[in-house]
Amino acid sequence: MKNTPKILNDISFIDDFTVKIVFENDIQIEKNDIQDALEYYDIITNGRPFKKLLITGFRTSINNDARKFGHEQMKLRKKQIVAEAFVVHNLPQRMVVNFYNTFIKKAYPIKFFNDEESALQWLNSIQNPY
Repeated sequence: MKNTPKILNDISFIDDFTVKIVFENDIQIEKNDIQDALEYYDIITNGRPFKKLLITGFRTSINNDARKFGHEQMKLRKKQIVAEAFVVHNLPQRMVVNFYNTFIKKAYPIKFFNDEESALQWLNSIQNPY
């Protein structure tokens, strides 16, 4: 199997319906990083629909090209994403997720949180995909 992408600290299954993705701290995410992460995600999920818990890294940011590419890719993958919960650590991350939400909101539920426990509670309230 392919190595975990450099922008990810961890990617693992919390349960049969939820994938937890933890980003590294202190990095700038670029378009090729998003491509690598999506390729790895597709391999481990085998294209099945899942809920996603995404935990942003402390002081981690994303450049404009990566952000646009990520938005486009998530719209294309809407049948594979049941819901996304983001845990953010600062205002710039919250702003990025808020913008992402306006771009994605009709495709699947998305929400951001300040802590993992609240994010998991919300994801658990969403119906399982199968």
